[in-house]
Amino acid sequence: MTVFRDGDLCRLYYRGSNNEGADFHQVTCYAQSRDGVTFTRPSLGLFEWEGSKDNNIVWTGPGEHNFAPFLDENPACKPRSATRPSPVGRWSPSPRRTPSTGS
Repeated sequence: MTVFRDGDLCRLYYRGSNNEGADFHQVTCYAQSRDGVTFTRPSLGLFEWEGSKDNNIVWTGPGEHNFAPFLDENPACKPRSATRPSPVGRWSPSPRRTPSTGS
């Protein structure tokens, strides 16, 4: 689980699964909160789950068990393009990428 403040929102990323034996599948999900106590799960429409895209899944596929988002506060960091939508404009799903130090 990862939680960070981004402006007036607390953003929460967590692992979800179907817990169904041989068909076990993990995903990374997203929720948001203005007060850091009560979170909502927006319908993002990014990935299909059990026949519907009406869910809060932000990643499924290779590395979902290691998904490690962070807010890149480097002012030179550009928001993700429209071809790769995200509920956070500046984040990375890669566990190997680190925020720029500006050097």
